[in-house]
Amino acid sequence: MPAARPDDERRDLLVQPVALLAGVQRDLAAKGIRANVVSPGNVYFKGGVWNIVEQRNPEMFASMLARNPTGRMGTPEEVAQVAESFTGQFLQAVLPAAAVAA
Repeated sequence: MPAARPDDERRDLLVQPVALLAGVQRDLAAKGIRANVVSPGNVYFKGGVWNIVEQRNPEMFASMLARNPTGRMGTPEEVAQVAESFTGQFLQAVLPAAAVAA
């Protein structure tokens, strides 16, 4: 078996909340509880960890941007929009709902 690459490990960490949710969502649904997960990846905002990394270790920051297929980090507003979309009435029949970012 080939050695795990850092991207494989990152992917595995991003999908773990989805796997956990899939494991419990049927029990929760039977109790009238909806369960969703948002796994946003790297989120950039002033004063946040990636802003600090950008200032203190620009090479690491640039390498993280380069690893992201979108070439940028998400924003708190984008994560909030996704989370808010899970609260809509139209999602009542969606079990489970998951959003995993690059």
